[in-house]
Amino acid sequence: MVPVVLLSLLLLSAQSALPAQSTGTLTGQVRDQFEAVIVNAVVTLTNNSGVQRKSVTDQVGRYTFSGLAPGSWILRVEAPGFAPFE
Repeated sequence: MVPVVLLSLLLLSAQSALPAQSTGTLTGQVRDQFEAVIVNAVVTLTNNSGVQRKSVTDQVGRYTFSGLAPGSWILRVEAPGFAPFE
């Protein structure tokens, strides 16, 4: 039992020595009121400084933003035939 506990403590120490992650990822899916996916919707993220990032939904309505700095972001979705959503 002692070797397992020691190994666990060593693993925890090694993990705490890793640098903290300074960016994040946001993934989502765009659907309409009937739960149908919306393909090719433009999804825009805007932070407090006005920096914008854009993504377009794929064939199953998914979008992904990676490398996002910590902070507040506003998400806006636009697609033909739909009112913008924020």
